[in-house]
Amino acid sequence: MRTLIGAVAATLLLSTAAFAGQTEGLIKKIDKDALTLTLDDGKSYKLNA
Repeated sequence: MRTLIGAVAATLLLSTAAFAGQTEGLIKKIDKDALTLTLDDGKSYKLNA
């Protein structure tokens, strides 16, 4: 049972990484407390811990 749960969890983590995209821009602000990165065009991204 633990093996099955581990395999499902690994599959979910890998499938999430596959949806990662790319973007370009200049970094305007980094908020270390909120773990966010804001680009000069106003787009904001949540970073992993």
